[in-house]
Amino acid sequence: MGYAPSNIGRFALKTQSSWGTAETSFAAANYVEASVFIPTPVQEALRTDATRGGYYAQRVVAGSKKDTTFTVSMPMHGFSDSTPSADPGAAHPDALLVAAALGDFNIKGFASSAVTGGTASAPTVSDSDYNLWVGQAVAVPISGGHSLGFVKTYTDGGGGDDTLTLLDDLSAAPSGSGDLLGSITCYLTNTINNALTFDWVGSDASIHVRFYDCVVTSAKITLNATEQPIGEFTIQAGGWTNIGSGGAPGDYAMTDRPQMPALIGSNGSRFRVNGSAVTVSSLEIEITNDVQAVMSHAGTEGLAQYVTTNRSVAMTAVAEAASLASLVSPGTATGVVQFDANTTPGRAMTMTLPSAQVEELSEIGDSNGLVALTTRYAPQVYSGDSGDGTLGAAANTAARIAFL
Repeated sequence: MGYAPSNIGRFALKTQSSWGTAETSFAAANYVEASVFIPTPVQEALRTDATRGGYYAQRVVAGSKKDTTFTVSMPMHGFSDSTPSADPGAAHPDALLVAAALGDFNIKGFASSAVTGGTASAPTVSDSDYNLWVGQAVAVPISGGHSLGFVKTYTDGGGGDDTLTLLDDLSAAPSGSGDLLGSITCYLTNTINNALTFDWVGSDASIHVRFYDCVVTSAKITLNATEQPIGEFTIQAGGWTNIGSGGAPGDYAMTDRPQMPALIGSNGSRFRVNGSAVTVSSLEIEITNDVQAVMSHAGTEGLAQYVTTNRSVAMTAVAEAASLASLVSPGTATGVVQFDANTTPGRAMTMTLPSAQVEELSEIGDSNGLVALTTRYAPQVYSGDSGDGTLGAAANTAARIAFL
């Protein structure tokens, strides 16, 4: 019956245990609320340029199924409808996609000891060991809600309260009431995570295609004022299987993961450069992950795995009604750049470049009759995180996106 209608079906993703082995079972937590463009699956056609007796077609041999690409577009999601009371145990699909582009992720500490006070730049917590929190994003209780920050240094109080110095200040001083909450922090690294399996079932019972050995080759998160955060991810698959049955999923509701709310101040949205608030109308996070296939005769589709040969990250901000005094030259170091998309635990997201530079000359343009400056930030080498022992996995990394 074909693949139509294209907007009816169900789509899941899951981390594989190893390359070459597709996942075959999917729980509710693996399903994605997204718009997915599914292309014709790729399979090479091998032809031999041989002498023939006429102009009939060459013989064709079926080849590898690697290098199918497709895109996933969706509103960004949190992982809990309520304030987390414990570690989620696993990264939700949005975090898996971002981590696949950036390199890796770390989950740390959602129900820890109480915040006892401190300042907006250095909250204090009841005595514990927070070395492994260094580099991680945290949600700190403040009057009326929470504020977000990334832990820069940990100082042991020696039996008293410990101090967590943050990369950038909270929006207010800690309230001294409530627990410190951790995050799923995705961070820039040279490594590549295990491959992903994407499972697509369509509107007809016969439509079921499974893509495996998948990597995210690009990610773009669009953050426009008054709108929801929108993510767009490009996927490259190392192979696929036409399961041929299991489609027609029936009615279902995506209720286990909340969509992130509108980017407005009452939800905690804010953008800061080097400790100062900057009024921006839109922001775009772009991650490019260049991969190269490692070939193998023993690989299911002749592919051992994909490896990353380069990654790039950029944060582009548009400021309307900006002063031309804000025009910044390329190469200018700007310090910490941080954007908080929302501060409600369970559906919060924040991102930082701990040591940013302007990548190209700020562009002067027009936005609804207002002068607008577009500035593109990129990460520099960063090594300012420290503690009293072994640091967290995200410490001293140059770009981070966290879900809290």
